[in-house]
This record gives sequence, structure tokens and C-alpha cells, in this order.
Amino acid sequence: MPLEYTSRKVGPVFFVSLAGTVDLDAAREAYDRVLRACVDGGCTSLLLDARGVDGELSTVERFDFGKHVAERNTTAERDLGLTLRVALVARVPLADPGHFAAVVANNRGGKIKVAEQVEDAFDWFGIAPLDGR
Repeated sequence: MPLEYTSRKVGPVFFVSLAGTVDLDAAREAYDRVLRACVDGGCTSLLLDARGVDGELSTVERFDFGKHVAERNTTAERDLGLTLRVALVARVPLADPGHFAAVVANNRGGKIKVAEQVEDAFDWFGIAPLDGR
């Protein structure tokens, strides 16, 4: 079953709220859809609010997902000539304490941040949080 999401532009950020139960296939599918919508909408900052997502991925699945994110981001950056930054707002157990998937993605050229608060994600983007989050 796919993860459900709603999206909107909040200033220069493509803000996505995710809900449902995660598994590797659902995570990949949802990421591909929201990344495409983000770049089609002219945004280069993607904030994924996954506080409404249940479940967790295994260590191997986290590795695979981090690799998937890096591949999709670097392909989009190369093809479109832009730099993408992605922040994931999530809590344990979805976001493991070591942020392994983000480490994998960053080691492969992704620009990924995991945060527990939306404000921390906006801070990483270098902008003040805006109303309407």
C-alpha cells in the first residue's frame, strides 16, 4: 500500500506531509513521486514531514533506501542542472538514532538532513520557518 501524502509550496520549500505505514517499496515509490513533484514545481528544497508515518525499515532496507535517494537526487541534479536539498522530519523508530539512510545518501552525493522538528529543517535550508507549515 503506498504512503499517502499532501504537498504544498511553503515559500521556497516543497513541503510534504506523509502518512501511512512504511515499507521499502512504499518509501521508494513515495520518494520518487514527491521528488518529481518538487522539481516540476521549481523547488530545490524538499521537506518531508514523516511524523505521521508508522513502522520502520531494517538496516539493510535503510541502506537500500539511502542509496535510492542519492541516485534519484544526483540524476535529477545532473539532468536539470540544479542542487537539491532534502530534509526529513521523523522520530525514532522511523528515523534511527544514527540516521543511517541519510548517511548512506550523503556519502553518495545526496544533501540530506534528518531532524525531529520542522524548524530544524527550515534552519538547515537557511530560511526562517514560515506560517502555514
